[in-house]
This record gives sequence, structure tokens and C-alpha cells, in this order.
Amino acid sequence: MDCGSSVLPEARNINALEEAVWRRACAWARVEFVAVLERLDLTLMEERPEQLRNAGFRERTLVTRVGELRFRRRCYRDAETGKYRHLLDEALELAPRVRLSDGLVADGVALAAEHSFRQSAGLLDFRVSHTTLHVRLQRAGAALRREVETRRHQVFSLGRRVTGTVQRVATLFCEADGVIIRMQRETRKLVEAKLAIIYEGWERLHPSSSEYRLRSKLAYASFQGAKAFWESLSVLAGQRWDLSAVKVIGGDGADWIKQGLGYFAGAAYQLCRFHLARKIRDCLGGGQAFQRVYDVRNRPGRLLVEARDAVAAALDPEQEERARVLLDYLVANRDGLDDYRRRLEPGGLELRGLGGIESNVDKLISNRMKKRGMAWRLDGARNMLAVITLRANGQLRSSGEANSDLPIREPAPPGPPGRPRRRVSPGLRSVHMPGLDSGRPLARLLRPFTKVYPPV
Repeated sequence: MDCGSSVLPEARNINALEEAVWRRACAWARVEFVAVLERLDLTLMEERPEQLRNAGFRERTLVTRVGELRFRRRCYRDAETGKYRHLLDEALELAPRVRLSDGLVADGVALAAEHSFRQSAGLLDFRVSHTTLHVRLQRAGAALRREVETRRHQVFSLGRRVTGTVQRVATLFCEADGVIIRMQRETRKLVEAKLAIIYEGWERLHPSSSEYRLRSKLAYASFQGAKAFWESLSVLAGQRWDLSAVKVIGGDGADWIKQGLGYFAGAAYQLCRFHLARKIRDCLGGGQAFQRVYDVRNRPGRLLVEARDAVAAALDPEQEERARVLLDYLVANRDGLDDYRRRLEPGGLELRGLGGIESNVDKLISNRMKKRGMAWRLDGARNMLAVITLRANGQLRSSGEANSDLPIREPAPPGPPGRPRRRVSPGLRSVHMPGLDSGRPLARLLRPFTKVYPPV
């Protein structure tokens, strides 16, 4: 009661009260955190090897989720080697000069998979710089890409089995789609990011809810080609499930999605109902032809007949061409026109329509990588997709902690304002050529060739 009364004067509403309580909780946590570190350091002193001589205390700063910690720990000099050691740092696996906890940086990387780097730093009260978040995100993404590529090579090139605790379920569903990402300073300006999800079915948000969510979803996103993409997905999903349970692969008719059937032998292809309806609308527009085709979109045999009739009934060459595009699309996806629920035995599972991939593409990729004016370098985009994969699968924090072996230094504070000095390659001398300062065509042409770049 006394504690509540002490914060009431500074709390004018529930939001202010929450903020006040949070500040006090963090302050208490920092005090307790430092006390635990000091007790651990004392224990390590009592159990230290005989050759270590106490060389006094050294202060260290560590920025954590609960704020900045300043604590002292003992420094020891090894009588045999002459080197100085901090037993507390070694016990906690704290690398030299690292001032950010892995948990705090992992939180920032998780935010950066959804928001811009600067926004993510702001959400952390700028305890972590946006540059650090960028570096750590690139590292986590590159680590996952290397791991997936290594496992893919072991399975599909060396013939080794996928390791992991495999669950056996009756039915798995797979959906895939792509989204175009804009590149900058790359040969290809537009690249398709591929996303696939595998899940066990659907479950209600709560027992009385009319809304559903995907159960036990696994996601994978990358820029790989079709073969490498499906092999990588198979390796990741094969660590969790017996993939013979994949019964349906849903997609929009793209050839790379259909290639997934070669990796899941028991699966049937299902053309996405959303993309089918959109294709009919885009090709036929409105009118009687559109309505006749649209009304039979769930009856494959009748759908093809109506599509052929729409071609024959076209009034002009342009309308005929659009109707023919629709007919070709339907013929190319003939195997996926029939609803999978007519072809698959329920097996006690409540079967629902596919289409979860659309919202996943928007929430996981588009919202982060397709905002207005946004363009990417290819390696950075690849690493971002890898981190998005980790975040979607709930593996981001463990990955961030596992890949924190290299210290990350906060950028040095900026110096006094002024013109930055250009780095010059050894053996070269930087000079000013006034003749190239003019706006004449020849000067503009020669100016780029006078730039001196640092050695690679």
C-alpha cells in the first residue's frame, strides 16, 4: 500500500501510472542485477586458481533491457603467463569492449525485422544505435543462410539424412507465393522474394471465437531459385515433421510453386481461390461473360467450358485476347482447379479454405521491404529475409545469442563539424584540380575518374 501511494502523486492516469511503475521496476532490477554480479564475482575469487593474483577492481558498463549497469569486478594477473584476466567476464562469456547485452540487441534485431533500423533504435530509447542493429541483423541473417546452405548440401548433395526430432502428424498444408522487391545499385532492379509456409491446420483463437489461426506454422523466405528454395524448405521443415504428411501445396499458378510437388510426393496442387477470382476479374472485367465464369469458378469442368465460350463470344480482338489469356491460365492449372477438400479425406481434421499465404506475405515481407521509396542491396535483402524467417518461426533470440561471438562496438561519437577527410590509398597523394570544378561537359565527364577510393 505504501509503494502504491508513493507513485500516485506522479501518476495522473493509467498510462502515467504504468510508466512510473515500469521505471521503478527497472531501477530495482538494476540494483538487484549489480548485486548478483558482485556476489558471483566474490564466489569466483574464492574459487580461483592459485596462480591468479588479485590486481584490484575494474569498472565496466553494460547496457541491458532494464537499463545501464555500472559494476566493478576483480582483475587478476596470471603469475605464470603475466596476462590479466577478469573471471566474471569469462564466466558470463562477456567479450572485451562489448557494452550491449545480447538480449537487448536481440530485441532490437526483432524490431528491425518489422520496422526501420532508426525506428527500432528509437523504440529501444536509442540504447542501441541503428548502425549496431544493422550489423547484428546482417550477421544473424548471414548465419542462417550459411546454416541452411550447409544442411541443404549435406542432404541433397551428400545424401545424409535430416537430423532432428521429427513429429508425425496426419496432414500438413503448404502454401507459397512471391513478391517483387526493388533493388538499388544491382544489375537486376527487381527481384522476386519467395515465401512458403507449412502448417498443421487451423485452430480457433479461443474456444468461442469465430476466427482461426494457422497451427504450428513454419515459414521460409529467400531469393533462391526454385530448386534451391524447395530444397532449403524441405531441410528446415524436415527437422520438425515427417514430410510425407504434406498433402496440399497451394499457389497462384507460378511454375516455381508447382515444382514443390517434386519434393512432397504425396501432395496435390491447389490453385489459390483468391488468385483465381482475381484472374477472372482482370481478364473479363464485368458483364455477362464475367458473371457466368465467376459463378462456376468452383466447378472445374463447367469453368473451362464457360471460359471457352467467353473466347468465342468476344466482340473485339482485345477482348478475345484477354479471354484467351484466362483460358490458357485455367488449362495450365487444370490439376489445381478442383477444391482440395473434395480430394482429401478429412481424417478428423476440420478442413478450411487455403489463402493464409496472402496475409503472411504482407505482414512478413511487404510491410518491411516494400514501403514507399525503399530499395535494397541484394545481400542486405537476403539477410533481412533470413531474419524475417527466424522471427516468424520464433527462433530469432536464440540465433542472436548464438551468433554474438564477435564484439560489436558502438560507433565513435562524431567529431567537430567540418568537411570530412578523404581516405587516400597508400602511395597516392590527394590534390585539388580546379579545372574540373566547372560545369562544362568535359569537366563533368572527367570528374568521376579523379576520385580516389580506399584499398579493398
